[in-house]
Amino acid sequence: MTSEALKFEIRDKVLSIVGKDTPEEKELKAFDLLVRDIGKAYRAELLSKEDLKELAMSFCDDFLNNTMQGFGLLKPYGYAGDFMMIDKIYTQWESGIPKYKIWDEYFHNHAAPKAVRNRKKYFKKVFSNLASQTNDELHILNVASGPARDLLEIMEMAHVKDIPVFATCVDIDDNAIQYASKLLKPYEQKVSLVHKNMFFFSPEYKYDLVWSAGLFDYFNDRMFRIGLSKMKKWVSPGGTIIVGNFNKENNPSRDYMEIFGEWFLYHRTKDELIKLALDAGFERENICVSSEEENVNLFLHIKMPA
Repeated sequence: MTSEALKFEIRDKVLSIVGKDTPEEKELKAFDLLVRDIGKAYRAELLSKEDLKELAMSFCDDFLNNTMQGFGLLKPYGYAGDFMMIDKIYTQWESGIPKYKIWDEYFHNHAAPKAVRNRKKYFKKVFSNLASQTNDELHILNVASGPARDLLEIMEMAHVKDIPVFATCVDIDDNAIQYASKLLKPYEQKVSLVHKNMFFFSPEYKYDLVWSAGLFDYFNDRMFRIGLSKMKKWVSPGGTIIVGNFNKENNPSRDYMEIFGEWFLYHRTKDELIKLALDAGFERENICVSSEEENVNLFLHIKMPA
């Protein structure tokens, strides 16, 4: 079969499912298999990126303007994984149009959105462990903070437990900063919001925890190493750097993300993350890698010597 014939065959299958007002579970499972087949064809170079774009746009405009999948594909803020997409994942947003609700449920039940929600839980667990080890003030830096809902929940925890926490959020997108400022309004005296590229950020003091869950898997290896090297200067003695990265060995949602969201990331293994940290000048005994419950998001931990 020629690549053109394959594209038309796949498009017909996509349209047969997309055309359903309310697809049944068996049809959504068939769509999962279809996504997998499209991914295989792309990796075998039987389909181009342009072909993928055409297939992704098989969904009607009304669908694209009123669903999570459509939001991811249309990218109203100009880039994949923007702050609003992340917050919609955090809050499990669903369309108010009944026939599209099942598609949003389908989206949120994918492994990758679950992993994104889990990394918020992971951040809160890290904070709880850190808070249990000290009675002093805690200073947190959230790099590429996006909507900052994760930090909001940490500040709420700190308020209830009367833990003195001060935080800085850095994001290159001013829309994200403005959105976060509204969410974090109750804690504006304890949170600084900085609109800046992390590579041009120079903090006035050091932090107990430097956290960046969703930035470094947009970086190639060179930029990853440079970013880690900069972070080294931002951490207090005994403090910790934690960087998230999608797992090369386990992301069942990867084809769906790339084909129907044009969301391309640098997936990495545990060993690759460790090597990048070593290359950035950190000592092996201070490096470890963990993951959230889905094992889709990995977390590189680097503990600074006291």
